[in-house]
Amino acid sequence: MPRRPIIAFATSKGGAGKTTSLIILASVFEKKGGKVAVIDTDPANALWRWATKPGTPKNIFPYRASTAEEMLDAIDEAEQTCHLILIDVEGRASDLGTSAIAKASLVVIPVQPSEPDGVEASKTIRAVRAVERSIERPKKFCTVLNALPGAIRGRTFYDIVETFAKNDISIAAHLTNREIYKRMLMDGGTIYTIEDLTDRQRATAQKEAFEFADNIALLVGLRKEEGASRPTVEAAEGIIQASKEAVTQMRNRKRKKAS
Repeated sequence: MPRRPIIAFATSKGGAGKTTSLIILASVFEKKGGKVAVIDTDPANALWRWATKPGTPKNIFPYRASTAEEMLDAIDEAEQTCHLILIDVEGRASDLGTSAIAKASLVVIPVQPSEPDGVEASKTIRAVRAVERSIERPKKFCTVLNALPGAIRGRTFYDIVETFAKNDISIAAHLTNREIYKRMLMDGGTIYTIEDLTDRQRATAQKEAFEFADNIALLVGLRKEEGASRPTVEAAEGIIQASKEAVTQMRNRKRKKAS
């Protein structure tokens, strides 16, 4: 049986949106007909609480694991029936977290536009690099910029984007700070089932989530880039380029004001 894609969501920074971004991704793949396993290894159990609330789609299958052995058992079981496996990695450094990163086809690192999040993201990237050295093969990873303001983006956001671009770190998505995401985590359900929102709110969130899932699908080989023989780390190159242009525009505006 071909190995199923395994995606680990990892960061040592609490509140970075790790669980929320995982649920968004699971929601899109399930909506498109996939069977998705979600494995909660974080002691906070936020993913497990969401997955066991009313409204969780029938094709999202939740697991909990507190040891590396339990996680590997969950993966083995999920690979028999599921198309995709998502792991919510505990924040602190541990054998369990290292095992999750080592097992993953892709590591997703959520980052909010703040200096502490940027620092913790760099720590997570170093942890991924350490796993690479241990297993002696490249480990694919990307970032997700999370909980972004809807319109005006601050200087810290552009600084983080510029740093990632200089270091060739892919950004798979820009996820806006939306009420629908908060409701989903608190009440259960997905971006496709939350009620009491306008059609525009729902459609905008679903479009953003689909673009995120589409980039991830390319990175893990569930979708091939047109004209490419295999997925590449540059799946989100367009987002990075747009962000570079935004940084340049911001600097030009500052120069005009200064002159």
